[in-house]
This record gives sequence, structure tokens and C-alpha cells, in this order.
Amino acid sequence: KIHKVKISGKYCEIFTDTAPEYTESCKWGQIHDLLDKAELWVLDYYLDAWVKEGFYKIQDQNVANYIFDFRINGIGSMRVIQRVLIGLNQNVELSGRMDEQTITAINKINPSILLICIRDRRIRYYQNIVKRDTTQDVFLGGWIKRANSIKIKNVKQK
Repeated sequence: KIHKVKISGKYCEIFTDTAPEYTESCKWGQIHDLLDKAELWVLDYYLDAWVKEGFYKIQDQNVANYIFDFRINGIGSMRVIQRVLIGLNQNVELSGRMDEQTITAINKINPSILLICIRDRRIRYYQNIVKRDTTQDVFLGGWIKRANSIKIKNVKQK
């Protein structure tokens, strides 16, 4: 997964999350080739997670996309999702992984109700990050905007 592309003058550096020690400097003419590689790396990371973790098995596409976005962008997010499911009387283990038990529980719940509950818990998740580390407050508005990015029929955004 590409973490950062930094272009300064006639050089660029590509950093990856999976190998932070990897840095590739290049001449200006090679930037487009590296950016093409970067897009493939990112696509591969997302596709790998989507398939291996079974997000494609979630019946409602909006639910699948929303949970996947949280999974990609939130450390410990699957435990948050599983706590929501438990709060909705689903029998799931707090494994922190997208497993068959979690997928089955997700598919049993009305998508609108599930999305509202996940959205609310996701906002609290972000607020708790800021409570623990006030330097993260600069990101809170964007995180809440992201949490509210899901459109749920007949429900106002928070």
C-alpha cells in the first residue's frame, strides 16, 4: 500500500506501509511509471483484503463497502463491528477478524439499522481516539465526515 508520494524538484520518493524502509528515488521521467506501479500496489492490497476476508459475501453492497472502508481505515475496526453485532443480539466472537460468523450475523440484520449502529459507533471510536491523544483532533472533522459518508434511506446524518 502506498503511504506517500513525495515529489520535490526532479525526484520523487515512493514509500510503502508494508515496507517503510523501502524508498525508491527516480528521475522525473520515471514518475509516471512509478505512479502506475503505486496504483497497482494499492489496488492489489484492497482486492486482497476484500477477497481473503470475505467482504464479497456480504449481501448488501452499501453495508459491505462501508464496513470495508472502516476496516481499511481503522485499527481494531472489526472488533468495533463485532461489538455492534453483539449489541444487536447476534452471537459473534470478538475475534477482530472478518470471519464466517461475522459475515452471517451482518447478513441477518436490516442494512439500514446496521449502518446506523455502525456509523454511531464509528463516530464514538474516532472521538475516543481524540480523547486518548488530543494531537489527533485535527483529523476528527474528516473522520466524522467519512463516517457520515454513507447514505441511509430516511435517516439524517449526524
